Amino acid sequence: EGLEHGGSEHEIHVDAALREGALRSLDRMLTFAASLK
Repeated sequence: EGLEHGGSEHEIHVDAALREGALRSLDRMLTFAASLK
């Protein structure tokens, strides 16, 4: 409901460096999970 009504009020801003590091970790986890199949 929060996203449907006033979503911009509930936005979360993340530092670009933190975002890139998190994406790298997520990519590694997804690659590992895919290799198990």
